[in-house]
Amino acid sequence: MGVPRPGSAGSLDILKKLNRAGVKYLVIGGVAAIYYGVPRATFDLDLAVWLAPENLKRLGAALEAVGFAPKAPVAVTGLASSQTRREWTQRKGMKVFAFEELRPPF
Repeated sequence: MGVPRPGSAGSLDILKKLNRAGVKYLVIGGVAAIYYGVPRATFDLDLAVWLAPENLKRLGAALEAVGFAPKAPVAVTGLASSQTRREWTQRKGMKVFAFEELRPPF
């Protein structure tokens, strides 16, 4: 997820929404390092999520509720299928499943 702007959802808002929705996830990357006590700058929120279909549905709904949508024109629930993940990574070159904020930057 990209750089938070004034009036946009910050990492804490997003994590609260995920928790309320019952999404099973781990915070990884720069934000995890900051929570662990390492001073650093980061402009995104990296998550590892449980790939069960119902968890992915909750993830998509929670992120949509705070103004985010998948960057690629595919449903996040596709991650539940190992065949789909293989196709996305091998044929499409996908490394991560990214969400972006729908609000215009200015």
